[in-house]
Amino acid sequence: MRFTCTGDVADRFFEGLGAWSRSVGSEIVDDGSVFRFSRKLIKNSYGVDFCVDRAGVRSCVVILAIGAFIDEMDYPVSR
Repeated sequence: MRFTCTGDVADRFFEGLGAWSRSVGSEIVDDGSVFRFSRKLIKNSYGVDFCVDRAGVRSCVVILAIGAFIDEMDYPVSR
């Protein structure tokens, strides 16, 4: 499940990740966009929470990994 935020919430989250993401090498600047990840990137960013600043417009994606829980509870989920 993915949660997306923008506006003030994304601004605070983006700023909060700043020093930490830079210190572990998980801030990436690409074509004018700044990506900050919530974990140290090893191979790629698949499944990692992140915020991005694209020309001053910020958004964040937080991933809640609940797949096993949903499967165990037998909730109907379209795939």
